[in-house]
Amino acid sequence: MHSKLNKKKSAFWCADAPCKAEYIAAGVILVLLFFMFNHDDILETANHTWLLLEDTFSGNFMDYYTRTLAHENSLYYVNAAHYNILVYALFAVWTLPLYIICKLFALTPAPLLLTLWCKALCCAFAVGCAWFTYRLAKKLGISDGNSKWAGMLFLLSPFTLFAAFCMGQYDSLCLFFTLLALLFYFEKRYTAFAFVMGAAVVCKFFALFLLIPLLMLAQKRVLHLLKYLIISMWAYIPTALLFLHRDGDMGVFNKIIAERLFTSSIDGGAAQIPIFLVLYCVICAVCYFYHPVDEKAAMSAAMYVCLCVYSALFLLVLWHPQWLILLVPFMVLTTMKAENKLPWWIADAVFFAGFALISYAIFEGQLEVNMIKSSAIGALFSLSGSEGSQTLAFYFNLLPFSQSIAAVLFAAPLVMNIALKIPLAKGIPADTLANKAYFAPSARAAVWGIFAFGFLAIFFIPCIFQLIKCL
Repeated sequence: MHSKLNKKKSAFWCADAPCKAEYIAAGVILVLLFFMFNHDDILETANHTWLLLEDTFSGNFMDYYTRTLAHENSLYYVNAAHYNILVYALFAVWTLPLYIICKLFALTPAPLLLTLWCKALCCAFAVGCAWFTYRLAKKLGISDGNSKWAGMLFLLSPFTLFAAFCMGQYDSLCLFFTLLALLFYFEKRYTAFAFVMGAAVVCKFFALFLLIPLLMLAQKRVLHLLKYLIISMWAYIPTALLFLHRDGDMGVFNKIIAERLFTSSIDGGAAQIPIFLVLYCVICAVCYFYHPVDEKAAMSAAMYVCLCVYSALFLLVLWHPQWLILLVPFMVLTTMKAENKLPWWIADAVFFAGFALISYAIFEGQLEVNMIKSSAIGALFSLSGSEGSQTLAFYFNLLPFSQSIAAVLFAAPLVMNIALKIPLAKGIPADTLANKAYFAPSARAAVWGIFAFGFLAIFFIPCIFQLIKCL
């Protein structure tokens, strides 16, 4: 009897693919987080979107950025419109039905309703990213069952839940187009790849850091490289020229973000040397020189390049918490290709712990109980006016060497990914070092274990603790 029970337990944890109950549970979690957390950034974007619709239908479309900066309206936002006009246009198309209804019946949209409406778009794109993660896993030769686990690992990753379903951030838009472009890339449809990556670049310029080395990996003829780069600028250059000198303070904002690329530097003989940009140039050079032996090697190299570039970026450049979702599918896919997956899944959980602790310190009081108070559930139970409590950073700083420990927890997994996942002919270095030792993987345990430790223990439960203290 005991033996049969153990066999059933073993079969449960080693399931080939997620079951229907897990998809339902994941859906319930996503819906709960959608209504339970909210961030001011998506509220600002929702109001920027409404202003774009107002300006478009009043004939002031070309003055959108300057009018938003002037803030001659009653809508809430601290920051002016800082993103490409096509990003706001996408939100505007999504919001148009709500806008039409409000105008027909002379209604004023409730700020929370407008926020949730726009947040739903970001969440829908995040779900689309999970689907593309599954599709890419299949392209990489991963079994159908493990490909489904890859999609689930992305969807329930603490980074995905945090960035898309709690914060409602629009980095999922950039990632959606990036993953779609990679599907074209694997099919060697490089024109379509460059075109779709152009949409990703419009959403976030980080996609450009993937575009260039991936093109150099696939194409060695300089004129063809230039051709695809020009195609990828199909949206960015025309829209930038359209609002030249009429972009409010968007240019200033983009300059501030770009300056971060030069912050981490070392002393050179004549000048400061920006570490990330030097490493990035080396990555591009390696991609150009490298000739994959076959299609399988080319696809593995492409995944590693994406992983390597984004790992180096977040290791060396000051990031915003929502940006880390861009790294998740590449961590998931390269781990699913590895023979020994368990150590990588443990590293993923540790990585989020370091990320969360650093975020609490840098963005003190912005990424915790305040997001519950400004959510739909917060509005339902009138939590917005409740008294504050100590921030999570306060408790975190009670630990000795807390910030240094957090930095190690964050940085070590990134360095591990760069150094130990290089796709060599005999496998990645991590598997070679294992010398045929095998760490029995359980994708089901990984999905729910990372969710329980990374998301519940490190983020969700501390937020609930804060909420209870301020009631």
